[in-house]
Amino acid sequence: MELTLEAQTQAFIYSCVLGVILAVIYTAIGIIKIISPPSKKLLFVMDILFMLVCTFTTFFYSVLMTWGNLRYYVVFGELIGFFLFYLFVGEIILKCSKAITNFFAKIYFFITNPFRILFHKLYLLISVLLAKLWKRIKPRRKPKKKVKIRASSKMPELPQRPRIMAKPKL
Repeated sequence: MELTLEAQTQAFIYSCVLGVILAVIYTAIGIIKIISPPSKKLLFVMDILFMLVCTFTTFFYSVLMTWGNLRYYVVFGELIGFFLFYLFVGEIILKCSKAITNFFAKIYFFITNPFRILFHKLYLLISVLLAKLWKRIKPRRKPKKKVKIRASSKMPELPQRPRIMAKPKL
């Protein structure tokens, strides 16, 4: 089935938008990598998953827009959109990611701080109550009898070694 020039142009422009969306996802993954650097194995898995997401979105987009025909301009449009976003906007976002993460950390701290204070006070209250309860139910032990050690006046005799006499000098 032939596509009109209008449908091809529309598919190209939408593929550029799809490339930008994929670049946003890749930038978000990059920020996650900056916040908590993953191990090499996890990094490999994340990259493979991103490639699979790109592959499936390209396939489904191709099925929707070009009736299942893989056109070069679709892949080219995705690459253009991806690289334009990533090289210009993505680099700025990654450079500012520390400020972005600090901003989200402040929002997170603002939301969770009342709960932290509440749980800290509950923890202190419970620990004091448990300490008092432990003092009451702690098993009472009878004091041990003191053992007196008496010194004897006799010293035990040590076995004597035989004396070796020195050889006379000649």
